[in-house]
Amino acid sequence: MTMNSFLKNEQAEMVTENLVIPYPLNIFYDDQLEEGPVFEEISSMDMPQPQRTLLCHTNDMTPTLEKYFGESAHLLLLDRQPGQGHFFRHIALVDKDNNPMEVGAIKINISMFPPQAQKLINESFIPLGTIYKMFSIQHRNQPQSYYRVISDERINTIFNLNDKTVLYCRINKQVNTNDEMLALALEIPQSQS
Repeated sequence: MTMNSFLKNEQAEMVTENLVIPYPLNIFYDDQLEEGPVFEEISSMDMPQPQRTLLCHTNDMTPTLEKYFGESAHLLLLDRQPGQGHFFRHIALVDKDNNPMEVGAIKINISMFPPQAQKLINESFIPLGTIYKMFSIQHRNQPQSYYRVISDERINTIFNLNDKTVLYCRINKQVNTNDEMLALALEIPQSQS
């Protein structure tokens, strides 16, 4: 879908009037100085393929992207903000040639992880999905919401896009076996054309 056809949609006026960047991505945007992406909440049934396959499931995103792209995912740290007991990262997942697979933001409740996993999270070189697997951390994914996104300049740069483009994302809560939140992620995959 092109930007022009999306903007012809009756809902587009509502979207552009109500520019709200969902948490935790909003942590990395200064809404006073920067025009960000536009988000419109949608149902999973309104999501086209292959985005529905990439987003509408309860699996970890890292192995899902690795299977889809046929490549290992590596973390490219764009920004981070440590906090008391938690850690925010703005990241891209990339393949071995630095081709983007995903852009996103995540709040990690770092105090919920074992010490060696905390060290790797702080170093910000390994995707969280890989850390879960490395340390056999039992968890569940609970997708919270899905969005149609009109990309901004920052996302376009990461995904090597020339114009505003319609993308899709989910907000995914990851919990441990006691239903305590380990992380909350906003995940925007790059789908192959």
